[in-house]
Amino acid sequence: MALLKRGKRSAEGDPAAGLAEILDGYELPSFPRVVTTAIEKVSSVDADLSDVADTLRDDPGLSVHLLRLVNSASFAPRRPIVDLHQAVMMLGRNQLESILICLAVNKSLPTGGTPGFNSQLFWTTAAKRATVAAAFADVLDPSRRSENFTAALLADLALPVLAQQVDGYGDVLLQAAESDDSLSDLELRKFAWTHQTVGGLMCATWEFPEKLADSIAHHHDPIEASDILPLVKVVAAVRDFDDDECRQGFTADVTQTFGLPSDQAESILETAFADASAAASMFV
Repeated sequence: MALLKRGKRSAEGDPAAGLAEILDGYELPSFPRVVTTAIEKVSSVDADLSDVADTLRDDPGLSVHLLRLVNSASFAPRRPIVDLHQAVMMLGRNQLESILICLAVNKSLPTGGTPGFNSQLFWTTAAKRATVAAAFADVLDPSRRSENFTAALLADLALPVLAQQVDGYGDVLLQAAESDDSLSDLELRKFAWTHQTVGGLMCATWEFPEKLADSIAHHHDPIEASDILPLVKVVAAVRDFDDDECRQGFTADVTQTFGLPSDQAESILETAFADASAAASMFV
């Protein structure tokens, strides 16, 4: 079932059919009804945001997750948000839509582990990248903070599905973790597609907003390739933020790409790491 009516369809036809071909007939699950209804209301300029809050109350689990995420350091409210109506009004349409998409994807993707793939590690790493992207966006482009958080969190959203549905994909993930070859290069050699391509088809099937879909479908492309979120590309290039060499490389890339002093970049990175575990707890 499509999520948003203003998304961009695949230029090569039906994205759901493309997914089914790659994933041996697998169909993406629909988002929870409450989430779909809430997002449709958020995207309507005529809808009252208080009505969106009332809709979200029908899913207590989702409401709790939303309040926890809104109160996390990743969204840094000036004072604690204790009520859904407060949360919705504080976030506004764009940020609320971003958060709801994050929570809906988290609820919809497979959670089981397979050889080469660990669901908990996947979401922990995704949350860390999202927190880093949001922290740097807060300095470089505050108006797009939530966009960067969402795109970084969901950049690899195809991995849980691929690990579960594609024979041999876990072996490719293991090889990528143990070698200097990029995951995309290994995917192309074995399957003739990449997780970016599959992620793009998933976004088109769910009809995500165009900017978010482009960011996910091209997050490993050169920064000059298209006008999508540059921060997400820089963050996506880092395999493991716990590795000192990767962290230093990331700091150097941010310094070169955005002109931040290296000491400022390092300080932002450390602050983001301190906040990452709280963000990860929303999705693990």
